[in-house]
Amino acid sequence: MRRRTALLIGMSGALIATAVGLRACRDTVGAPTTIVLVTFDTLRRDHVGAYGDPAGKDLTPRLDGFAATALRFDDARTPVPLTLPAHATMFSGLPPAVHGARTNTASRIRPPTGRSFPLLAEAFRSAGRCTGAFVSAEPLAPHYGLTQGFAVYDAEGVLGGSGATTYLRRPGAETVSRAIEWIRSRPIDEPIFVWVHLFDPHEPHAAGGYQTGVRAADRAFGNLLDHLTQNRPDAAVMIAADHGEALGELLEPSHGFLLGESVLRIPMLLRAPGVRPGVRVD
Repeated sequence: MRRRTALLIGMSGALIATAVGLRACRDTVGAPTTIVLVTFDTLRRDHVGAYGDPAGKDLTPRLDGFAATALRFDDARTPVPLTLPAHATMFSGLPPAVHGARTNTASRIRPPTGRSFPLLAEAFRSAGRCTGAFVSAEPLAPHYGLTQGFAVYDAEGVLGGSGATTYLRRPGAETVSRAIEWIRSRPIDEPIFVWVHLFDPHEPHAAGGYQTGVRAADRAFGNLLDHLTQNRPDAAVMIAADHGEALGELLEPSHGFLLGESVLRIPMLLRAPGVRPGVRVD
């Protein structure tokens, strides 16, 4: 388990290290003014064309184009195939047994007085960055605690659900549009951290099935990438799925009960100043 969680923990740690180095943000050589994390909910690794599997052919043209200019992690894994616990690991660098979020609806991220570790957005904000989050589904609604450290936490349309397995959600295109609006509102030289969460691949699937949701999330990401390319070309951008989707493997239709490769092995990409494109196979 230590090896399998290493990359997600490493992602959080690397971003925190960047934040700590930005206390004098505008005078720090090589520090990116804009840092963006995009999480694709329920995106299988083998449905991203850049990972070379036929299942991903033609599904993710924008992710594939991004991957060609990024560092691709070939064996990244999630510690748990559930949305809230997996994101809590990304934002804490800790496994669920330590950060305490083990389920989507019954868990909460403790307030600062109840934990001994910082969250990623808290570290960024204390380092002088303006922080904004834009999420697409109920498992990441504000009352679960990931708001801590964010100046803006936009979850409009995903609040007040029943807590059942069919969650309130909004299209990734809408979430990205709101994120772009916020980015555009910030001064171009202001250090910012933006988290964008896309839920389109998650069940219940739209007409056309799981692949329709993957395509929708890829298009939404493309819109965000276009804005960054045109307006903040030096942005550091990291892409990761929180987990995959079984799609009937091991007789599981979705995710959350069994621990197969289809739900644990995830796509993960990083493009940032000073990071050479390539592949990490460890």
